Amino acid sequence: MDKAVKIMVAAALGAVLEASAGALGELVMLGDGPFADGLGGNANGVYRIPAVAVSTGNVAIAVYDCRYWNSADLPQAIDLAENYSPDRGRTWSRPQLAIDVPNTDTQAVACDVNIGDPCLVYLPGSNRFMVMGMTGGGLAGSHQDGKSVTDVMIAYRGANPLDKWTGMRLVRDEILAALKAADPELETDPDKIRGILQGPGHAIVQRKTVYDVNGNVIMKAGTVVFPMQYFPTDDFANAPRGFAVYTEDEGATWKATRITTPIHPAQENCIVELDDGTWLMMCKGFNREFFRTRDFSRWTWENYISPSAWVQGSCLKIGTGEDGRGRYAACFSPAGRANITVYFGRDVCEAPKGISWDLGSVNIYPEPTGGYSYNSLIMVDDRTLGILFESHGHIYWRTLEL
Repeated sequence: MDKAVKIMVAAALGAVLEASAGALGELVMLGDGPFADGLGGNANGVYRIPAVAVSTGNVAIAVYDCRYWNSADLPQAIDLAENYSPDRGRTWSRPQLAIDVPNTDTQAVACDVNIGDPCLVYLPGSNRFMVMGMTGGGLAGSHQDGKSVTDVMIAYRGANPLDKWTGMRLVRDEILAALKAADPELETDPDKIRGILQGPGHAIVQRKTVYDVNGNVIMKAGTVVFPMQYFPTDDFANAPRGFAVYTEDEGATWKATRITTPIHPAQENCIVELDDGTWLMMCKGFNREFFRTRDFSRWTWENYISPSAWVQGSCLKIGTGEDGRGRYAACFSPAGRANITVYFGRDVCEAPKGISWDLGSVNIYPEPTGGYSYNSLIMVDDRTLGILFESHGHIYWRTLEL
């Protein structure tokens, strides 16, 4: 880290120390280079859309797009790459291709077989990692001859270093059926909407069982929850809506919430569980938007986080404070996809907005990203936040002592 960056980081850390009680340590980059470079034999490759998750056995997996030839979204040739860590992100293996689908990684043309925009989660019940990715034509080329060529794929990986991704299965139609069951009036014909895809980054596993007023279980601990996006039209700025799908059997069957209100465009979302077991969803929109669901069905708009930005971000529960309230970290780029910043807040479940973002912020990358900045978060240990993020076509990792 050069002197100018150290000065900017020190200033950011000082600002947070004034706003919160906990001491923050030095911001550290693990290595000077990207996670992947020239992977797949292509020196022109671009690496984007990071996702990271950690097991109960301290294994961390980082997954991200390996975009051959340029930074363009699907339908250009994209595979998934990964790095393996045996110690929750303190050290990382060399990158390798994780899911190599039969796409055009040997010539610079578009095709319909790809996978990208990963969303990752660890499954404690089976000690596996599960990834959900978009495949096919992507939203940019999702229709061909009036038919949808975009789908959603899931795959699984064990926690051992040499384990491979297996069990690949297309689940778009299953998710659309779950969405239709949640809202029978919603258009879910894949040939009549632009498409659906997962919110990039990480999914969650429900920690707390939630009951209704009659004592019936309405959300079971151990349920796996993926943030999702619904695109009814080509208007990517105004039309997208957020929702969630969840599974009690690691992806064998699915249930869904309704989509968010059309008053607020919302996409590239992530979900966190609040102290009372309900969900808060952070969405990319004209403002950084938060929605809340108390019955795991309908979403209500909660609040904006300031400063807002039109870019993906991540949200994570990072512990519990002295008052017993949950502590949360939200990471995104506040302006121009530069100055990637982590914001800190506390649970205020009894208030309408769910989280109060009043515990300060840290600028973890105080410079332009070249139009990138997507990220994903894990806890390395009880006092250390890990941030996997993109900049200038590469994937980077930093830790932040809390």
